[in-house]
Amino acid sequence: MFALAAKYGIHPGYEDQAVELFTAFTKQTQLEPGNILYIVHRSSTNPQLFLIYELYTDKAAFDAHCRYPHFTHYVTQGLQRICKERHSEEYYPLEQDKDNLVSGYPQGSDEHDTNPMV
Repeated sequence: MFALAAKYGIHPGYEDQAVELFTAFTKQTQLEPGNILYIVHRSSTNPQLFLIYELYTDKAAFDAHCRYPHFTHYVTQGLQRICKERHSEEYYPLEQDKDNLVSGYPQGSDEHDTNPMV
C-alpha cells in the first residue's frame, strides 16, 4: 500500500471554489483502479486549510492517478491556481517491503516536499 497526506492552504476568497473542486475531484478519484481511499478534510479552525488523505494499492496506482485527465483539470488547472501553499508526505505501512527502504524512506523518494503556489 501507498498513502499520501497533503495539506492545501487556499488563498482567501477561494474557499467555496476549493470545496467545489475537491468535491468533484474526489468523486473521480474514488473510481480509479488502485484507489482504496480518497478523503478531503477541512480545518475546524481555518476555513482556508484542507487536509487530503489518499490510500492506493501501491505507488504505481498513485503515479497513474497523477496522470489522469481529471487530475490535470481539477488539480493542475484548478486547485493549484487558488492554492497559496501545499505540503505533502508519502507514507508506507510499517510491515511493507523493508528492503525497499533506505534510511527509513523509500528509494527515490524525498522525505517531504513543500511547494508554495501562487
